[in-house]
Amino acid sequence: MAETVLTETRFDTLDLPGELLRGLEEAGFTHCTPIQELALPPSLRGEDVAGQAQTGTGKSAAFLLATMARLLRRPVDEAHAGQPRALILAPTRELAIQIHRDAEVLGSHSGLRMVLAYGGTGYHEQREAIAAGCDILIGTPGRVIDYYKQGVFHLNAIEVIVLDEADRMFDLGFIRDIRYLLRRMPEPAERLNIAFRLGRSGSASNSGARKARYSTSATSPASGQKRTSSSGIRAAKESRHASAPPIVLSRLTMSSAIRCFLLLVNSKDDRVLLQPG
Repeated sequence: MAETVLTETRFDTLDLPGELLRGLEEAGFTHCTPIQELALPPSLRGEDVAGQAQTGTGKSAAFLLATMARLLRRPVDEAHAGQPRALILAPTRELAIQIHRDAEVLGSHSGLRMVLAYGGTGYHEQREAIAAGCDILIGTPGRVIDYYKQGVFHLNAIEVIVLDEADRMFDLGFIRDIRYLLRRMPEPAERLNIAFRLGRSGSASNSGARKARYSTSATSPASGQKRTSSSGIRAAKESRHASAPPIVLSRLTMSSAIRCFLLLVNSKDDRVLLQPG
């Protein structure tokens, strides 16, 4: 079994609400993984983050903690009571279910209501759960759009958008669906934007990758590579292109208010996906 990758950074040294620290403690989590150590500080400050990490490195906890912390610290707009304040999109129902399971553990003392929306089963049950009101909506793009078009919920209250395994969603053809949803949310500068790309080993070289300027990009190696020092964190940042397949770094929006969000995409056509149009 691969050894769990941990750093020396403790969760209780980060700017996390007490409700989330209590959930972490009860779940037995005390120290950050490398991707959490990189991604949590800027996202907790309200800065947009894009990262790359393989399965099992703690990326779900990274974006869930940032999402819930933001919602807990901002008052609910009574004009949008019961409407989702955060939307987390995943490429498959299996991943959506896992994210929801993690959210319930980490947010067990938050008072936030998390609801699932994915295809293949539970159509009416999911619809009723969303209609009853939620804080965080977790699901696959197709089913989320289905309920949105029926008027089950609206996106006017969204404060956080998370794209997990964003590159895989593009591969599966969800590009237009994601763009459809983003265009119906508040302006990017008014929300927290987070995207994670699934790290893959043994991939092709980066000779065709285009470069882009950016402020924050968090990258973590595969689980099982023991790293506990700050020098290891620096190495992770420096090796983000060496172990990744050819990618294009693209801004989520043209808005100058967005300081550091970069979405990782796989082709020239995908690069314009999230630009306003």
